[in-house]
Amino acid sequence: MTTALQSLDAFLESPESRRDVTRAVRVLLDAARSMIVVFGDAQTAAALVAVLAKTYPAKNIHGGLIEVNPTRLTTMPVQAEARDLADVTPTQVLRSMLRQDPDVIALTNVDAESAPLVLQSAFTGHAMIVGVAASSVEAAVEALTLAEPGLAGHVRSSIEVAIEVDTGRIRRVFRGTQEVVSARGQVMREALPMPAARGPTHTPRFAPPLTSLPPASLQPRVAFLPVTSAAAVARSSIATTAAFRPAGSTWPLCRACQQPLSHVVTLELSALPAPLTGGDGLAQLFVCSHGCDTTTEAAPGVLAEVVTGATEQLEAPPEAHIDVCAPGAIVDFVRFEEDPLVEGNDHRPLRCDKLGGWPAWEQGDAWPLDDDGARMELLFQLAEEPVLQGGKSAGWDFEAAEVVPGERPSVVLDPNSPRHFNSLLSGSAVAFLFRGATSGRLAFRWQTG
Repeated sequence: MTTALQSLDAFLESPESRRDVTRAVRVLLDAARSMIVVFGDAQTAAALVAVLAKTYPAKNIHGGLIEVNPTRLTTMPVQAEARDLADVTPTQVLRSMLRQDPDVIALTNVDAESAPLVLQSAFTGHAMIVGVAASSVEAAVEALTLAEPGLAGHVRSSIEVAIEVDTGRIRRVFRGTQEVVSARGQVMREALPMPAARGPTHTPRFAPPLTSLPPASLQPRVAFLPVTSAAAVARSSIATTAAFRPAGSTWPLCRACQQPLSHVVTLELSALPAPLTGGDGLAQLFVCSHGCDTTTEAAPGVLAEVVTGATEQLEAPPEAHIDVCAPGAIVDFVRFEEDPLVEGNDHRPLRCDKLGGWPAWEQGDAWPLDDDGARMELLFQLAEEPVLQGGKSAGWDFEAAEVVPGERPSVVLDPNSPRHFNSLLSGSAVAFLFRGATSGRLAFRWQTG
């Protein structure tokens, strides 16, 4: 049987729901920017949190509703159906959502595990709608600050709206410390915020969508320029003719033409600089240099994988050798802070070979998604087109009365913007190797200018 709290329409139509009380809650929700706490009976609190999230006043927002037991996720704007997430805790879903900079997050039930992350979310500018099994506002604050009791005062002042529920009904509503709805259902209208002036579609004043944030809010990312040496030996390397592969295996072949794949990069994850340091294993990228399909990691001309266990060094067949500048072991990483590409700004991320940082998209962003729906992180980027130095064109020697041959420029490695690959994918391209934070799997994309 559908209860009054399972849909907003039914809740409004129920004679027990008191329409004025519901309207008061809606007005307060529309004006809130920080934390809305629904406390009391756990089942009723969870149901009301779901209603408030699924009927949120503003439609141009980004976020989601996390339900517990079992864990379910409904994105905002609301999808047609919720996604059941087996073997994933609500805290893990919340942590994944925060990577996507949501505006609003609703969590039907806060427990000891999720409480610290809920507070962190609220303190960093995300609007939170949470359900807490508690008998009073103070008890709800205590449940939220169980791990950090010293934050109780700050959390209490951060709660903009507190809604007390019991057995399917709203009992009392507080705006900050001021009571707006009494236990008898009386609405103190003077305690409600003034209605917004008529005008364009409402845009929330808190945490606007990522696309409308000012450039300063997109923070720089740590990136590293690789330094290679042909004389050194290391498990991390770029374009070497020898690579560490699983013990007992052979050199990988293209699944389309059966020719040997060319080694692009191997990264020893545990030896990478922070914050890109990973677990044990070698992240490797091989591509076909004979014109086969190399669109993604699933294409027959691409091998992108993490190799674990025992390995041995294999020498590449001659057919796998490619025109490369300064191949060798990676002996050092030069750290720098890299700003993102901002629309309308001339600045763009470095179009070179680098570890981490922001992708230098050529045709617009195309982030691959991990199993939990979060964007994968850029692990390694490679860029074609060599840096040339010297050389001169052919000319006429007037004294000898003959044409003097020209000199070809030499290919050099620019230490401030290294490009090792002269021609691999199309002769002018940028390729990206991504890694999923949750799954650990690799994804491959490339774009031409």
